Amino acid sequence: MSRALAPYGNYHRQGKLPDIFIISVPRTGSTFLMEVLGAQPRMKTLDEPFSMNYPHTHRELGVDNWPDAVMLRNRKEIYGRYVDRLCKGQISDFKSPVWSRNGRFFTTRNTLKILHAGEDLIPWFEERFDCMIVLLIRHPIPTVLSHEVHPRVDCFLRQPEMRALFSDSHIRFAERILASDSQYDRGVLDWCLQYYPAFTHGIKPSWTVISYEDLSVEAIGAVKYLEQRLQLSPTRNLEQIIGEPSVSTVQSDAETVAFFKSGKPSQSRHYLIEKWRERLEPGREARTFEILDGMGLDIYSLGNLFPKEKYRIPKYLRTAS
Repeated sequence: MSRALAPYGNYHRQGKLPDIFIISVPRTGSTFLMEVLGAQPRMKTLDEPFSMNYPHTHRELGVDNWPDAVMLRNRKEIYGRYVDRLCKGQISDFKSPVWSRNGRFFTTRNTLKILHAGEDLIPWFEERFDCMIVLLIRHPIPTVLSHEVHPRVDCFLRQPEMRALFSDSHIRFAERILASDSQYDRGVLDWCLQYYPAFTHGIKPSWTVISYEDLSVEAIGAVKYLEQRLQLSPTRNLEQIIGEPSVSTVQSDAETVAFFKSGKPSQSRHYLIEKWRERLEPGREARTFEILDGMGLDIYSLGNLFPKEKYRIPKYLRTAS
């Protein structure tokens, strides 16, 4: 937001409830999840503060490209100073005008949607900022098919702190794929490299794991689960939120927008998680899970749309599956 409009933006004074950090990868439904949380009273949403697509990120981090962002030295010091300023409302670029979607003049709690950074620093984020962690996952195939550019994939294993988290066998496996010409395989590996630190080194009980699939098909139950886990108020306009495509969907997915406009009932929402099968090349699904197996990840399994049971919302909150 321009400095001229800053007086019409947001005033933030932290309340008693901890902030929420959504940790995910692109094209996983993170915008929809942020919109759900943004509907909470006095909630402020901070959208992708680590994206290299924005000038304010360059200014705050001191780098202007993806490789340098991954290789950034003193990450914790720089991230700590940056996120402190974000959470205190001291960066004018994130002072959303009150007339914007979910814009509020006065807020007391933040939701940060963190993509493109800190995949190996989730425990540090939680401790440093005393925040609640939401780890959002999505099946690797639709994630890769809908996000064809992977500007950081070649850099992860050159980052010393990140590389130290991987086993030698997984590093060798990953380096063989990085040396290949298959952009699809590299995309699946990118998915693996981003989720590997959290899922290989253990999901903490305090973290909330939720999937795009449950948010899509079990939207009401998924939001109730979030309300229980994150100390949220009942979401008053939930039916409206789940009945509209998210901002990111409007920008990039005409088929999904058409689905929402068709007015199909909520039980038809399986379409949202299985439409990728219509454009999948033969052998791709099997190859995807060869890569996941090679990287030691069992979040999803061959032939299944949903993640493993341990990563789903509780059964008592489900209605459609």
